[in-house]
Amino acid sequence: MGLTNALQTKLEVQTCVQCIGRWRQRIGPDLRESGIFNYNNQLLFTHELLDDYTSCYTTSETPFTAWVKVVSRRYEENRSPMPFVSEQVLRAAWFAYVNLQDFSKDMTCPTCGEAPKDVIWDGVSVGFSRKHLLDTLHPPTISDKAAPQSRAQYVAKQQIIPDISLRRALRKVIKGDTSSSRLTYDSDEDDQVQQVWRSEAAKKQEISRLESIPGVAAGLAHLAPGMSALFQEFFGLAAIESRVIPPAQYKKLFIQLASEESVVQTFNRSALSQLKEFLLNPSHHTASKLVDCPALRQVLQAEDQYSEAILDLCLWLHKRGSDIHKQLLQGSTPAATNLKIEDEDWRKTGCCYSMPKIRHRPIYTHLQYDKQVETGNNRGAKCSKYYNTYGERKLTGGLVAAWCTHSICYGFHFIPKGEGRNDVFSAMYTRWPEAPKRVIYDFACALGPYCMTREAAFFGETLFMIDEFHARDHTKCAPAAFANTYMSVDPRIAHLNTSAAECGNGGLKRIRKSVSYMGQANAIMYTKVFLSVWNRQRILANNRQ
Repeated sequence: MGLTNALQTKLEVQTCVQCIGRWRQRIGPDLRESGIFNYNNQLLFTHELLDDYTSCYTTSETPFTAWVKVVSRRYEENRSPMPFVSEQVLRAAWFAYVNLQDFSKDMTCPTCGEAPKDVIWDGVSVGFSRKHLLDTLHPPTISDKAAPQSRAQYVAKQQIIPDISLRRALRKVIKGDTSSSRLTYDSDEDDQVQQVWRSEAAKKQEISRLESIPGVAAGLAHLAPGMSALFQEFFGLAAIESRVIPPAQYKKLFIQLASEESVVQTFNRSALSQLKEFLLNPSHHTASKLVDCPALRQVLQAEDQYSEAILDLCLWLHKRGSDIHKQLLQGSTPAATNLKIEDEDWRKTGCCYSMPKIRHRPIYTHLQYDKQVETGNNRGAKCSKYYNTYGERKLTGGLVAAWCTHSICYGFHFIPKGEGRNDVFSAMYTRWPEAPKRVIYDFACALGPYCMTREAAFFGETLFMIDEFHARDHTKCAPAAFANTYMSVDPRIAHLNTSAAECGNGGLKRIRKSVSYMGQANAIMYTKVFLSVWNRQRILANNRQ
C-alpha cells in the first residue's frame, strides 16, 4: 500500500518454531530498510504512506475516517489495481507502526534543560470514553504502597490580616471612591454644568463606608500601628475631609493586605529574605530587590524617606510571613531524591514525562480533603473562576500537560475524572529534583497554598502566578496572584511567554475528536506521537530563529 496505489508481490516466509499446534504462525522479512512496514505478511505499507497520516493529523484535525476517504479517492483516480484498506485495518496498522518508532528524548527544551525553572501547567479536555478506562491508568496523584506518611496539617487563618471582618471592612473602604463624599459634576449638551446627585442606595453605601473607617483604623492599629497610621494618612476621615487623593501604589498595597489569599502567595521565602535585607539596611537599593513583592516595592520606591510607619509595617509583614512559614514547615519533611523507583510503562499508565519518577507522593493522613476530586466547582469565596467542565459525553477528565515558556511539552498525564491542583502538585513533587522557581497555572491562586500546606520545604522558594490569558476570570483574586503584576518590576518575568501552554493546548484540540472514540492504549499513544512531533517542530523552529 503506497500513497497513490497498491501493488501485489510475493513474500518469502518461514514457519515459526515457537508457535504450537494450529496457531502456528509464519515469520516474514523486516523491510524497514526498503521503507516498507510489514504489518501481517499479507499487507505491506510504505513508510511514506503511514508517515503521511502522522503529518496530517499533527498539522490539522484529521480523523482516520476522513484520511482513509482521501487516500481511497486518490487510489481511484490513479486506477489502482487494488482498493485501499478499510479504516479499521489502517488504524491497526498505523498504531502497530508508531509503536515501533522511537519517540523518546523529545520532551526536553534545549534552552530550559532537563528540569525547567519556569513551568506552565494547563489542562485540556482531550479524553476517551469512560467505558474504555482501565485500572492500569496511573496518574501521579495516586500514592504507591511504598509512599511515606506525612505529618502536614492545615494552618488556619493564613491571610495577611487574620480577621475576616477586618479584611472585608478594609476592602470596602479602599475600593470605595474616597472623593465620593464630594459633589460631582457633568456637562450636558449645552455645556451647562449640572449637579448630579447620587441615588439613595449609593448614599447609604457611602455612609456605611465612612462609618467603617474608625473601626478599620483601630483594628489595624492592634496588628501594626504603622499600618494603621498609613491607612489614616491616605484613607482616614481626615484625609477624606482634606480631599487627599490616595497614591495608586498605596491603594494596591492595602488591597493586597486585605486579600483572601494566603500570606505565602505574597511572601515566599525569597520575598521574606529580600524584605529582611531591606529592614537591615533601609534604602532604595535594597527596596529595588523586592521583585517578589511588587506592591510593597512600588510603595518603597515612591518614598524619598522612609517613615517610622512604613518601617513598622514592613517589620510586621516580615514577622507575619515568617510565622506562617514556620507553622507550615512543622509538618513538612525534606524531599527525598535518592529513591530507586522503577519506571512504569507510560503506554499503560498514561503518565509520560521527560523526567523519571524520583520520589513517591506522600500520604497526608492529617489532611481530610487531600484526595478530593475538584471538578466543575469554583474556589469558593476566595476565587470567582470555575474549573473547566470535563467529562462531557461520558468521557474521562482530559489530560494535564507541563510546558516550558518556549511551548515545549515536558510531559502529560491523563486524568480519570477531572483536573485539580493535586495533578499539578503531584507531577512536580514526584519528578522535579528541585521545585521550579516560577509556576504558571490558571488556578495558581489556590495552587500555591495547596503545595505549601503539603510540602512547604520543597515549594518555599516557588512563585505561583496566573497567566495573562486567564487572569481576567479571577475577579476576586488579589494582584499578587497575577503574572502581569510581577512583569512591571521583574524583567525576567516580563520576557516569559506565560501563554505558551495555550498555544500547545490549541494544538491538542486538533486530536480531541479522534481521541474521544479511542480506547485507553490508543488514546495514550496517539497523544504521545502528537506531542513528540509538536516538540520536534518547535525545537527546529527555535533553532532557526
